[in-house]
Amino acid sequence: FFFQAEDGIRDFCLSRGLGDVYKRQVSTQSTWDGELRCCGRSLFLKSRYGVGYNLTIVRKRPDTSNELESFVKRFVPAAKIISDVSVEVAVQLPLESSGHFSALFEEIEREKEKLNIASYGVSVTTLEEVFLRVASDTNHLVRRDSKVPLEDVIKVEETDVQERTKPGFPLFFSHLWAMIQKRVWYFRRDFKGLLCEVFLPIVFVAVGLYLMMLSFFNDQPLVQLSPSLYDNPILSYWGNAPTAQVPQSFVDTGFPSSQYKMQKVSSNSLSEFDNSVYENRGVQPYRIGSFFFRGFDDTNHRYAYSVEVNTTYIEASPYWYNAVNNAILKHATKNNAASIKVTVAPYPLTLQIRKLANSVDGIIATFVFGMAMAFIPSSLIAFIVREREQNIKHQQVVSGLYLPAYWCGNFVVDMLKHSVTALASIGLAAAFNAESLVKGDNLGMFFSLFFLYGPATAAFTYLVSFIFKDFGKAQTVMFVLCFLIGFLGSLFTALLRFIESTRTLGLVISYILRLLPNLSLIHI
Repeated sequence: FFFQAEDGIRDFCLSRGLGDVYKRQVSTQSTWDGELRCCGRSLFLKSRYGVGYNLTIVRKRPDTSNELESFVKRFVPAAKIISDVSVEVAVQLPLESSGHFSALFEEIEREKEKLNIASYGVSVTTLEEVFLRVASDTNHLVRRDSKVPLEDVIKVEETDVQERTKPGFPLFFSHLWAMIQKRVWYFRRDFKGLLCEVFLPIVFVAVGLYLMMLSFFNDQPLVQLSPSLYDNPILSYWGNAPTAQVPQSFVDTGFPSSQYKMQKVSSNSLSEFDNSVYENRGVQPYRIGSFFFRGFDDTNHRYAYSVEVNTTYIEASPYWYNAVNNAILKHATKNNAASIKVTVAPYPLTLQIRKLANSVDGIIATFVFGMAMAFIPSSLIAFIVREREQNIKHQQVVSGLYLPAYWCGNFVVDMLKHSVTALASIGLAAAFNAESLVKGDNLGMFFSLFFLYGPATAAFTYLVSFIFKDFGKAQTVMFVLCFLIGFLGSLFTALLRFIESTRTLGLVISYILRLLPNLSLIHI
């Protein structure tokens, strides 16, 4: 129990009130008449005007206090109920009854469940209560301009409070609406919560979808062989046998000087040509190829030639054969625009490589989506634990808040916030045209997963929140836990399922871990 002053000083009242700290001698003046009623030290005032001890009991739910009053009077016959509002009951115990407290408290501990008691505490009369009692002397508690005794006014007010706090559906919905309003106003001022629950998940989902669109393993594109693939001009050697007279116009037309630098090697045979080219290997070590004509018959259009290629160029052989064939075509047809186009089609990716590519894409998506969804429970648990740590929830319960309304109010607001994230994620998936998520029946699956993740993770977070007492630690631990379970848990079970000897174990572990929302959402 504590008394909270307006200046923020908090004093836990075990035997003294806040007034004892500041006052050595106190004088009390009547509010109504302006007359001095008493003057003395705090101990004197407490003994003179104090009523003993106040036993405050908080019940689990609103109920009548008859059974509670009878129970306390078994140990302290002079006990008197001075307040009974909602779930809080205040019982006045005389000073001389302190000897019975031990037996009373032991019996309360044993009968807590039966008596519907959530918590209780006892405090001695404080100076604040002394002031109130002096000011509430029945001889002075009737206003000069009123003919109604203050006792009747208090009785009417207490009756009205009890009438408004009767349990039932109207009270539940009233508390539920109040909790929703409180959370909405709190959320409007909580930029950090907005960042963690809405903004960051959407950003990470967008990043994950973008990475899913990127392909790190692709089939190589078709390549058309042409001189533009290489540094120009391309150095090359050519020659011809004595029986094959190749005109210079053939070389100039088929191998233009803007693209080729052709050098003739005088030789009588292919072997002699080959030796000459080999001896000049240091002049241009990166040349693509050379050619040697053994026959050149323009009359019958019969041509015989051999090519030598640099095999360090994988495409050198088809390229150089095509270059010579193009030169022959232009010379034979007398058409410089004539050409033969050769396109290289690399082999497509193997099935094994495609499986590896899908695995890499899945790991990246799991990592990003796991981190995105881990922000949501970490923000939810921070609010719940903070309210319990700072006794905000306790004050609401003591004031008569219906506990189911507290949890339902939080749940409704959390689902409204999650719906923004879920709808944004679905919109992003459609905008990125992620076929694996939105094509055909996959859209319904994706929609259901993201929306069902909300109530699942909220319920899981509410349960886990009872473990923590510090909201900062709860937020950090929850984020790390959800991320590790979602990413590493999914990755670990997937690896176990890929290995034949551990496939059964992987399936068992994955089914157990599916009880956790984050793993169920991004399970590979």
